[in-house]
Amino acid sequence: MKRLVSTPEELERLATLLQDLSDSQPDDEAVPLDFLDGYLTALISGPTVVTPIAALSELFGDDWSAAFKETADMQEFVALLTQRWNVIASQIDPDRLMQSPDDLSLSPLITELPPELHAELIKKGLMTAEDAALMPAAGALWAEGYLQALDNHADSWTIKDPESEAGVLFDELLNSIAAVMLPEGDERNEYLQATYERTDVSADEVLNDALFAAQDMRLFWIHYAPKPEPRRVEELPGRNDPCPCGSGKKFKLCHGAPSSLH
Repeated sequence: MKRLVSTPEELERLATLLQDLSDSQPDDEAVPLDFLDGYLTALISGPTVVTPIAALSELFGDDWSAAFKETADMQEFVALLTQRWNVIASQIDPDRLMQSPDDLSLSPLITELPPELHAELIKKGLMTAEDAALMPAAGALWAEGYLQALDNHADSWTIKDPESEAGVLFDELLNSIAAVMLPEGDERNEYLQATYERTDVSADEVLNDALFAAQDMRLFWIHYAPKPEPRRVEELPGRNDPCPCGSGKKFKLCHGAPSSLH
């Protein structure tokens, strides 16, 4: 698959239309672009086929299109969302990942305020130091969106035996993604010590490993996707046995006749 890219203009317009859609939701249900990108990435990575439109219904309700006053805006939003979906799918295309397992192909949308901007906002009185400390880490909203998609599709994202090789690997990948959301403190340090055998791990390194985990999750579900239950076919009676329909005729002269089998 050819690797696609999202242009800055496309992403800016997608963010604007997403904001229009989010404005129609309760304040606690606003969906940032980072979150949406993580959500789409998980759906593309998962064991079942889901469409971008289905993602909109899951996040905004079945009447999400009513939030757009203009039909043209709604259609443009769907087109841009689908285009972004295709970009992510090309980045984590299984053939690409298997050919270059050591390359980080996934390039998520992550908004980050640089430390110098934090300092400037605090200096101008637009943000307190406490507020700056509570700002989510880079990639946290993306990881939150990823995990929300998993939660919404928990029935399909299930490993029957958590103690199996697949179950252990699944937990490792999931923990790596969730680690991006861990705030500074004991829980984060415990995770870093257990995973890296040290606690002086940069946020960039944790995020980088989370993105590799998301790539590995794409391959994981190709290998461990639930197999469909085999269709049970009952054994046919012998040609000279009575036909099971109860006609009294031999099977070969009734439902076993060539005209009945085709």
